[in-house]
Amino acid sequence: AAEICDGIDNNCDGVVPADESDADGDGYRICDGDCDDSDPAVNPGATEICNGIDDNCDGNIDEGVSAGLTFNGNVFFTTQAQIDAWSSCYSIINGTVTIQGVGINNLGPLSNIAQITGNLTIQYTSLTNLNGLGSLTTVGGSVTIFFNSSLTSLSGLEALTSVAVNFSMYYNFQLDNCCAIYDLINNGGIGGISIIFFNKVGCNSVAEILANCTPFTDPNPPSFSMLNTSCADCPNNEDMVVYPNPVSSDLTVELSKADKEGVLKITDIMGRTVVHQKLMVDQYRSQLDVSQLKNGVYLISVERDGEEMLSKRVIVE
Repeated sequence: AAEICDGIDNNCDGVVPADESDADGDGYRICDGDCDDSDPAVNPGATEICNGIDDNCDGNIDEGVSAGLTFNGNVFFTTQAQIDAWSSCYSIINGTVTIQGVGINNLGPLSNIAQITGNLTIQYTSLTNLNGLGSLTTVGGSVTIFFNSSLTSLSGLEALTSVAVNFSMYYNFQLDNCCAIYDLINNGGIGGISIIFFNKVGCNSVAEILANCTPFTDPNPPSFSMLNTSCADCPNNEDMVVYPNPVSSDLTVELSKADKEGVLKITDIMGRTVVHQKLMVDQYRSQLDVSQLKNGVYLISVERDGEEMLSKRVIVE
């Protein structure tokens, strides 16, 4: 007889196949799809929870778990694999966060982190920007960014409005675009002192950042007010202004509505997404680093609830 998944020696060879056992007693055998027969909480009938484990054995980790949970403890990332494995269901880290390792080049998996209660340290990485930290608004301790040899832009820190203690940034020798922290500095969001030196020209001091990153004032502003009003011809009564356009590095996007979460995307003429950034509730203004894009015409669009609300053409040159 052919062996089937029933825990019986069907073919009378004296052996019950190992995958037909239920070692953890959860009612599921390995041949039933139990991906961890040593843990009764892990099986095809389990409910997925936020723990970095594939609880229901469907091949995905933490799928369907809403963001907003708190991780208690210090987090130390030393490899890109550790960052890639981070669960997206955590929005608050009750502890310190250290990102250190030359193999780290993408913070995208950290995009749901909105608050860190302790210190944030980013050092000795291969990051060129900080785009994965686009949701981070509050750091309860100090922020230290140093010895990142490939870092050229602080794009990704636009939402950061409060650093309770000190902000230190030095020995990032290629870093010349620090406009992402203009509002943080200009609005007094740093509770302690700012230690900024030995970066590239443009990011060597608070004075340089404030001088180089003063928001652009459009000499021919649109006829509508960006906040609290809307355009009757725009889908869902939402307006969007992008500037400067043409653009070479930082593109600013201002929206008239921010009553729900969404996504800001830039696509090329082939329809491929080249920039993707999450929009939070009450996020009226965003800044995107487009310095890595090739010259040409792109489409920037806002999506809410999975539907494109509005779009505009942008020229990168």
